Parts: sequence; C-alpha cells; structure tokens
Amino acid sequence: MIPFFRKVRKKMADDNRPLKYLRYAIGEIVLVMVGILLALQVNNWNEERKDSSKLELYQKRLIEDLVKDTIALNSFIDDSKTETLRWLDIKSKIEKSSSTIDTIIQSFVTNNIGFIPSTSDKNDATYRSLVSTGDIELFEDNQRILLMNFYNNVGPQYGFILKWQDEVLSDFEETMAEFGWLTKVNKNNLIYKELRKDLDQNNFIKMFDVIVGRRTFFYNQYYHTAQEILNETNKVLDTLHNQLK
Repeated sequence: MIPFFRKVRKKMADDNRPLKYLRYAIGEIVLVMVGILLALQVNNWNEERKDSSKLELYQKRLIEDLVKDTIALNSFIDDSKTETLRWLDIKSKIEKSSSTIDTIIQSFVTNNIGFIPSTSDKNDATYRSLVSTGDIELFEDNQRILLMNFYNNVGPQYGFILKWQDEVLSDFEETMAEFGWLTKVNKNNLIYKELRKDLDQNNFIKMFDVIVGRRTFFYNQYYHTAQEILNETNKVLDTLHNQLK
C-alpha cells in the first residue's frame, strides 16, 4: 500500500499537480462543512417548529383556563352585588326609628344570613405546568413577565376572598349556635315562645347589627376584588388572543 501512495505522489509531483490536489482537498472540506451547517440549520428549524407548536398549545390551554375563570368570576360578581344591595337594604330597614325588636327578629328570620356567593380557586394548572417544566421560557420576555406577574398577584386576591368567606361562615355558625332557634320552622312551637320571652333583646340586636355590618362589608369586598381579578384576567386573555392571530 505504501509503495502505491509513493507512486501516486511521485506522479503528481512529476505532473506538477499538487496545487490541483490541494484545491480539490479544500473543496471537499468546504462541502463537508456546508453539509454540517445545513444539517444543523435543518435541525434548528425542526426544533423551532416544535417549540412554536408547543407554545401555541400552551397559549390555547391558558386561554381555556382563563375563560373558565371569567365565567366563574362574572357569576360571583353578580351574586356579590346582589348580596351587597340586599344587606344594605336590611341595614336601612333595621336602622329606621320605627324599627322594633319584632321587626328586627322578622328580618333575621326571613333573610338567609348563611348565604355565601360561591367561587372556586383560579384555574392555574397550565401555568404551574409551564413553571415546573421550564417551558415558560418558550414565551417572549414581555409575555413571560405578564404571565408571572398575573398569576403571582391574582393568587393572593383569590386567597382574600376565600379567607373572607371563612369569616362569614364562622359568623353564621356562631350566630346559629346562640340564636338558631329563631327560624320559621320553630315559630309555632312552644319552645320558641318560651325562648322568645327570655330573649336578651340588647344582645340580639347587637349581634344582628354586627352581622349586617360585616355582611355588607364582605360582600362589597367580594364584588370589588373579583372585579379587579376579572379586569386583569381579561387583559391577559386579550394578549394571548392577539398572539394567536
């Protein structure tokens, strides 16, 4: 084999072909490098296409989550507004100079003091998946910051609502433990009449006044907080919709 290469080299030297061979070798190297670069470019295109498809899927899932939130929030806002107005009306009636212990008891009996507008926690499964997998990096910087700020801020707002609901429920349970016998069902029973005679009117009026004040405050807070969440949710929804156009 070595003698063969010696002959080839000698022939090239005799024919003055080293420069031609060198150009040929350089051409081969260039072709190989171009092939490698093209392969890398194709691979990059494929990866970008996969990332683009994955990003679009995440955007659609985020939109689905947020649409569910807006439906729940709108219902919650309507209920909270209705309850705020109802308790403001109750407050107005019992504060009239003509109001008596009987009218206050009647107001207590006929109004559902245990009603709490229903809401659920935010739908953030898609966002949590984005963060845990690191796919949040698929979004551009401004979009990523928008999502992070939204979900980090809206969580505590939902938490406030749930905390206030717990307080309303706690108030209701304490009230019913002491005055639960004041119901329509018991009104014609002998025990009702006897308990009614011994009712500590001042304590009852004070208790009901606190209930009215707290219900008015909490339902009003529900309404305004949920409205703020809804406004922010709609902003993020608009941004995601525009990205998909």
